[in-house]
Amino acid sequence: MSFALLIFPYLSSPGKTFRSLFASMSVAAAVVLVHIVPLLLIFGPELSSNLNYPELELLRFMRSGSFLETLDPALIALWLISIFVKLGFIVFVISLILARSFRLTDTKPFVFPITVFIAVGSLAIVKSNTQFRSMMGGGLLTVFWISELIPVVYYLVDTIRRNWGQEKEASSE
Repeated sequence: MSFALLIFPYLSSPGKTFRSLFASMSVAAAVVLVHIVPLLLIFGPELSSNLNYPELELLRFMRSGSFLETLDPALIALWLISIFVKLGFIVFVISLILARSFRLTDTKPFVFPITVFIAVGSLAIVKSNTQFRSMMGGGLLTVFWISELIPVVYYLVDTIRRNWGQEKEASSE
């Protein structure tokens, strides 16, 4: 959601887009609830929070037929597709921000370096699940939450600049 705020200035009708975004976020929240409620009811909050992939464990736990047991690959495929789409959108937004920062019209020079940086960073930052949990227990989680607010700051600055530019044009006439 926070990355969507970064592309609002580039949209022709942000109002319609916001309604569509709100509807899609509502559907996504409903889908997440449909996944979380059975996990909490079957495994409980303590065990669910300690499982690495609780949905896969839930599918393994449900031994009601051969059809449900073969859903593991489908779930993994959907998970990989969603990660690919999310990373593609992140690369797009970052390249758009960098191109705008350097006043370039083309984002192509930034796409490959950003992709390499993300790939190397994802392999180098966290080596294991234990290391990830220890990093999240410290102050790094606060840094991540603050970094989530950066797009909101960008959107506010863009709105202020746009309004200030319109006031300046109106006063010069």
